[in-house]
Amino acid sequence: MSQMKNIPQLVFGDHQAEKFNNVTEFGAAFDRHAPRLRSISSLGPQGEFKSKFSSVVINQTKLMAFSCSSVYFEKTDEQDCEIWVPIIGEHQHNNHFGSFQLAEGENILLDQSRDKSVKSTKGSSVVINIDLPRLNDTINAMNGSPVGTDHHLGDDGSSVLPLFMCGISFNQIFLNIFNQIDQLNGQPNALSISGIDEIVYRTLVLMMNRNLLEDHHINDRKDYGVRTEIRRLCDYLKAHLEDQINLTTMEKISGLSSRSLQYGFRKYFGCRPCEWLRNERLNLAKTKLASSNDNMNITTLVYDLGFPSASLFSKYYKERFGEKPSETLAKKKQRMALTAM
Repeated sequence: MSQMKNIPQLVFGDHQAEKFNNVTEFGAAFDRHAPRLRSISSLGPQGEFKSKFSSVVINQTKLMAFSCSSVYFEKTDEQDCEIWVPIIGEHQHNNHFGSFQLAEGENILLDQSRDKSVKSTKGSSVVINIDLPRLNDTINAMNGSPVGTDHHLGDDGSSVLPLFMCGISFNQIFLNIFNQIDQLNGQPNALSISGIDEIVYRTLVLMMNRNLLEDHHINDRKDYGVRTEIRRLCDYLKAHLEDQINLTTMEKISGLSSRSLQYGFRKYFGCRPCEWLRNERLNLAKTKLASSNDNMNITTLVYDLGFPSASLFSKYYKERFGEKPSETLAKKKQRMALTAM
C-alpha cells in the first residue's frame, strides 16, 4: 500500500483496486476493461510509474476510475460515446475532432471519436461509457419531445462541457455520484436499483441542454395540461409502486418535460416527483407491515419497493411515521397475540 502513496486515491473502489508499478501491466488491465488500447507509455522517470484501477457496471453503464503517474496512451473505442471526468490533474485529449484540455473541477469531455490519444499528468479520472440511444431517449423525456425524435447525437463529434453553469456545480454532482458508488460497491443488487446510472444520463442531458436549467413561466393553459397529466401519472404510479420507476420513466409516461414535471409536483403536492413516489411506497410498506403475517421479511420488502438499502428505508420510514419498520411489525404481532388470548 505504501507504494501507492504518490498517486491520488480513487473516487470509488480504492480498497478493491488493482494496483500496478509497471506501465505495461497497467495497460493490459486497462485494455481488459476498455478494449483496443493500441499503445501506452510512462512520461515520468523510469521505474517510478504507479497506477491503480477500479471499475463497476450499473445496469449496463460502465464506470472506470483510474489514478496513475504521468502517462500517454492511444486507443480505438468500440463504444459509441464516453465521458471523461477529470478528478485530479490535467488531461490533454486529441482526436480527429480536435484537441481538448481538461482540468479538475472545470470541465468534462463528451467524446464520440473512435481513435484518440490521451496525455495525462499525475492524477486521476473517471471514464463513463454512454449508450447513445439511451441518451437520445433521455433527452426526449426531459424535453417532453415525442418518442423517437432523433437528435443525431452521433454527428456531434467531441465537446467540452463546463462543470459549472446557471449556479449549479455539476462537479459536485459527479463527486456525489462517485461517493454513492463507493458506498454501495460490492453490492450489485443495491447498485442496480440505486438509480445512479439514470442520474449520470440526466446530469449529462442537463449539461448539454442549458435551456432545461433556465426558469420559464408556465401559463394557465399549459398549467391545465400539466395538472391533467400529473393526475394520470399519479394513477399509474400508484398501480405500479413495486416496479422500478425513475424520473425519466415518469417523463415518458406523462409526456411532460422535466421542468413541467417538477413544476406540477411542487405546485400540487409541495414536493419533488421522486419524494412523492417515495412517500407512496412508504405508505404501502406500512400497510404491508401492519397487515403482515409472522413471515414478513423487511429486507425483502425494502428491495421490492426499490430502496437501495435497509438503513435508508428505515431512515425515511421513521421520518414519515415516527417509528422504525421493526416497531410497526412488533405492534402488529402484539395485536395478534392479544387477539389470540
